[in-house]
Amino acid sequence: MFAGHYGVAFGLKGANRRLPLVYLFLAVQFVDILWALFVLLGIEQVRIVPGLMKGSSLDFVHYPYSHSLFMTFLWAGLAYVLYKRFVGLGRPVVLALAVVSHFFLDALVHRPDLPIWLGPHPMRIGFGLWNLPVIELLLEGLLVAIGLKVYAGATVWRSKAGRIGPWLVGAFLLIVTGTGVLMAPATAPSVIATASLLTNTGMVGIAYWFDRQRG
Repeated sequence: MFAGHYGVAFGLKGANRRLPLVYLFLAVQFVDILWALFVLLGIEQVRIVPGLMKGSSLDFVHYPYSHSLFMTFLWAGLAYVLYKRFVGLGRPVVLALAVVSHFFLDALVHRPDLPIWLGPHPMRIGFGLWNLPVIELLLEGLLVAIGLKVYAGATVWRSKAGRIGPWLVGAFLLIVTGTGVLMAPATAPSVIATASLLTNTGMVGIAYWFDRQRG
C-alpha cells in the first residue's frame, strides 16, 4: 500500500481544513519512514524473495518497532501529544487517526506478517491483496480518488497550480504504486529503504507546497 495512504491524508484534510496537509502526509506514512530508518540502521530486517507474492517480493522478517499494532498506537499517541503541544491547529485526534490508519490499510495488502505485539512469537495478520494486484490497484485508486474529491471540495485553490496540482500528484502516486506492484523490486533492501525514505520525504515537501496553494 502506497498511494492509498496519501488518499486517506487528502480525505482527512478535507474533513478538517485547519489541520495542515503537510502533517497529514507525514502522519499517514510515519511508520514507513521509521521502517526505512530502522532498516538502514539494522534495527529491523527485510529480505527480497522473488515470487513471494504477485505484487510484492518483500519479506518483512522483523519490523515490530515500526509496524506492529501496539507500536502504531504508541506512535499515534506520540503524534497526538507533540502536535497538540507544538502546533495545535485543527483536531490532533485526526492526526493520530492518520497514523493508525497505516496499519489497517497495510493489513489489507500484506500477507500475515504484521505483528500485533512486540513479543518473540506475536500473532500476525494480513489479508494478502498483493496476491490480487489488479484488485489492490483498484482499491488504491479508489482511496486516492475519494480523498482528492473530498480535498478539492473542501479547500479553495489560490493558483492554477493549486487547482491541478493535487490531481497530478494523485496520478503520480498511482503510477508509482502500479510500477511497484506490477514490477516487484529485485534490488538490495538498503536501496529499497532509501528510496522509500526519499519518496516519503519528498511527498511531505509537496504537501507543504500544497498548503500554500490551497486553503
